[in-house]
Parts: sequence; C-alpha cells; structure tokens
Amino acid sequence: MPDAVPADEPVTQPVPQVDTAITPAPPVASNRAQEPVPPAPVVDGMYVIYKCDDGTEPRITFSGNLVKVELTVESKAVVLSARASATNMSDTYSDDTLTLHRDGLGVTLDSGGKTTRCTESQASA
Repeated sequence: MPDAVPADEPVTQPVPQVDTAITPAPPVASNRAQEPVPPAPVVDGMYVIYKCDDGTEPRITFSGNLVKVELTVESKAVVLSARASATNMSDTYSDDTLTLHRDGLGVTLDSGGKTTRCTESQASA
C-alpha cells in the first residue's frame, strides 16, 4: 500500500506542457488596388462645415463650378474657380492662393506650401 499523504498538505502533480502559440493566418493577396472613394454629390448652393487638422473650421459653399471658402479663423472669404480632375474621382478647385481637393473622405486645403486635411462636421439641409 502506498504511503498516505497527510490531509493538510496539498497534492501537486506536474502540469503537462501545452503549445499555446497562435500562428496568424497569412494575409490574403488582392489583385485590386485600393480604389479611391468618390466625393458625395452636393446640391448646388449647399454648404458644408469642415473640421480641419489645424483647428480651423471652414464653411465651404458649392455652387456650380465654383466654391466659396470662408475661413472662420481668418474671417475672410475666398472664391475659387473649378479645375477639372484627371480621375473624375475627386473635385479640385483652385485660384492663385489656395487649392481645395475634395474626395469621398473630406477636403484637403493647400495654401502657401501648407496642407491641411479636413473632415465634414456639418452640412446644410
């Protein structure tokens, strides 16, 4: 008969080693490049207020082939004329001082070598 273990001492047994490493699945290859998102249509005369990376909140009114950009920080309005986009997947407007590029994710403002990314925060009805 085996030796008895006193009741007040815990019985320990070796724990078997289990391989817990998880191997991630290999990435799925895609033959398609990520397609750009086209800008959402805007109603003529509609304005959109954007929130920009630099803290500005420009109000941009779309009217035919023109946009009116009102910068809230600088308290001045700039009217930009339309320039055709090569891909038809975005809208680009420009004048001598500012270029506005509109895509499905927001707008990019380029002025004097400074680029600011903006996302829509409010649109007119």
